[in-house]
Amino acid sequence: MRWATRIRPGIVSIIALGSLASDADAGPFVQGDLLVARERYPLGPTLLHEYTPAGVRVQTITVTNDQQQEARGVAVDLQGRAVVYYGTFNPTLWVYDPATGASTTRTFDGWSSINSIVYGGLAAYGRYVFATDMSTSGAEADGIIRFDMLSGQAQRINGPAPSNNYRQLAVGYDGLLYAMEGGTSPEPGTVDVYDPNTTAYIRSFGLSVNASSIAVGAAGDIFAVQQDGFVFHLDSQGNEIKRLDVSAYGGLHDLFLSSTGKIAIASHAGFLLETDTSLTGYTEFHAGYNDTNNSLGNTNTQVVTFVQTPIPEPGGLLFAGTVWALISRRTRHDRARRTSKRL
Repeated sequence: MRWATRIRPGIVSIIALGSLASDADAGPFVQGDLLVARERYPLGPTLLHEYTPAGVRVQTITVTNDQQQEARGVAVDLQGRAVVYYGTFNPTLWVYDPATGASTTRTFDGWSSINSIVYGGLAAYGRYVFATDMSTSGAEADGIIRFDMLSGQAQRINGPAPSNNYRQLAVGYDGLLYAMEGGTSPEPGTVDVYDPNTTAYIRSFGLSVNASSIAVGAAGDIFAVQQDGFVFHLDSQGNEIKRLDVSAYGGLHDLFLSSTGKIAIASHAGFLLETDTSLTGYTEFHAGYNDTNNSLGNTNTQVVTFVQTPIPEPGGLLFAGTVWALISRRTRHDRARRTSKRL
């Protein structure tokens, strides 16, 4: 049994999280691997899996044993920790250090999501992690929550409209924060753009397609996935350039664009797909509850990210590089140790 600290304004309590890792050789994440967070449907724990790009499961960590706590976003912070946003009307930010096996949780007053698995997003940038916030009964505030992962502070970013029910967000490789509102059929979504450092609003634009999740390249171009099973490349104004049909793998829920141009996609049917910015082909493997092609009833919506250094803040590149150099050196040794033990 491991323990974690739950911190709320004026309240500090200790909660039991149960066994955090099912793999006795669990250790630091490897850069380039995939992290997948999801809840077993209809009743089961929320889990975090690490997979190699080839689809080999490296380790599994229990995020929470509470039932029906959908994972809405996953990211890797500046210190190499996994961060998962789970829950609905009183969500939790779960932070896990793979080097020590310790985890902490954070909440924020008024933070909530609409009770649907297609809503909720998380993105890392420098010292910060950003999470969507929606207006729900009893928690009317909305916008974006910015968590400072170094100081422990957090703040709400209010949108340009009286109400901004963002369903997804992403930090682009142009260094800007993109938050998507709407996007359900028949109306395509709208994207608001912010400076993640100052939180200042910059501009808005509409998408030409319905999207369930977005990622943004260095030129401000958009990559998006759709519930109907298409992957899109859009220009910086939201106009379609190209699409890739992967509808054979069910509705698409989440995607993440890596710093090397790889795109990881999570489907409702439990599949993980990988393509790149050319959208000319893809590979896939099943990441269901038992890594087999289970029926749809055994695997709920997944969220996915690559293990990589977050996009740095201005002046933060040297610090980020130093932290990840230490993590990478420790990780290479740990992966070699775990591999030798299995031979």
